[in-house]
Amino acid sequence: MITLDIILILKMSLEVKKYNLDFEQQWDQFVEQVAINGTILHTRKFFNHNSLNSINDDSLLFLRKTSLLLCFLLH
Repeated sequence: MITLDIILILKMSLEVKKYNLDFEQQWDQFVEQVAINGTILHTRKFFNHNSLNSINDDSLLFLRKTSLLLCFLLH
């Protein structure tokens, strides 16, 4: 069942971008300062400390205009 929150998010004009190094600072700032349940384990600093993680990094960022709303760490 789709909740009202998901419907509202879908109605906003969102841009989905694949993660690249240009977003590292914005990603970590979002996790450390905005995300309610963000921890060091969700930061790019932690993820990137192992060079093997960069091989299959399919992480996504969801932006509205230039504001980061959501980030998915996918490996």
